[in-house]
Amino acid sequence: MILEKILLHLLIILIPVHIYTLFFENRKIGKSPYLFGVINGITAIVTMSFSFNAFGMVWDLRYAPLVIAFLYEGPISGSIVMIIIALKRTITGGDGLIVAYLCLMFTVILPLYMHKNYWNISKTNRIRKALIVGIWTALAQVIITYGYFLINGYPNHTNKELFLFVVLYGVVQIIGTAASSTLHERMIEKQLLQKEMSKAEKLHTIGELAASIAHEIRNPLTVVKGFLQLMKKQEKGTNLQYLTLVLSELDRAEVIISDYLNFAKPRLEKVEKIKLGDFISGIITLIQSLAVAKGVILDDKVDENPPIITDKDQLKQAIVNFIKNAIEATPQGGTVSVNLKRINNFVYIVISDTGKGMTNEQLSRMGTIFYTTKEKGTGLGTAVSIRIIETMNGKVTYESELNVGTKVTIQLPIVEDEIGL
Repeated sequence: MILEKILLHLLIILIPVHIYTLFFENRKIGKSPYLFGVINGITAIVTMSFSFNAFGMVWDLRYAPLVIAFLYEGPISGSIVMIIIALKRTITGGDGLIVAYLCLMFTVILPLYMHKNYWNISKTNRIRKALIVGIWTALAQVIITYGYFLINGYPNHTNKELFLFVVLYGVVQIIGTAASSTLHERMIEKQLLQKEMSKAEKLHTIGELAASIAHEIRNPLTVVKGFLQLMKKQEKGTNLQYLTLVLSELDRAEVIISDYLNFAKPRLEKVEKIKLGDFISGIITLIQSLAVAKGVILDDKVDENPPIITDKDQLKQAIVNFIKNAIEATPQGGTVSVNLKRINNFVYIVISDTGKGMTNEQLSRMGTIFYTTKEKGTGLGTAVSIRIIETMNGKVTYESELNVGTKVTIQLPIVEDEIGL
């Protein structure tokens, strides 16, 4: 009978997630901490309504929805659940009322504290924290309840029976909290996935439109640029500096248009075999002047020289952009390191800096078009660079810590056959 009650409670505390999914997932009211608190408060009442008696005490899993409310929606939602539980328990009354109040007060301490940084950590760490809170809740209940039993004395039951029952109840409480947290994370993951899919569809449409427009604009720009170059050759007066400026801005416009085209429809135009070590060394020499101008030390360790098949012009564009970003993010006197290492059939270009770093939220948005951490910029350069590497069957990963620095790792496949290189 008691086992059936426990299983019923485990099902009850999972109800809020299903209610949100069915009725409030895509509605504005679904983001309200008050609604979240009320739903979890009602869940707590339902568990208390189906409680079971053992050793003269009332047992249920009321604290699982309380913990989830504090962790996922904060003090407002958690306080609503806490008040609802206290009122319900007061109305019920009984000898264990003081124990219930003590357990309630000790339960809220840790989840209230952990909520502060709860959304700044990964999904796995959030579930782990929920599990820790579940253990804390169970431990507080075990100590308080078992202490109450020992003080009041229950001659009809042995201490061993009491202890085993309270510990079992604590374990069930932990399992319930962990299960509820995992289900909430699945719901959140589903919502994020839906947003990403919607965003991807919009970007695809924008990309197609941008590619079409960019292609049409580039043709008349080429004609205008040609005539201006002819005029510049013949001009010797005061208008020469203006023509030079106009041509410079036309070159810049052409670069932006090319970037849009590369982002929308990246393609490798001239594929050839190259020695990557020599190629990277050439790029380091090229960009060394920028590092000197910024007062940044550019350190390189290129001991390997593996062969790869690529469009070297586009690869150069991507790597220069990554190194340039690292230099610009590093304060004067800082260091940017470029390392090349080979592991099995892949080569890794690792670009590390001692700059300002990024938060988890900024990291998650890297490579998104129009997103940038710079004061001036469109974010298009990074997005294009990532797309170029992906077109080469490669991969770009970011690691960063705020006020410590950022590390960009570029993975590219190696050519096994080195004949002709």
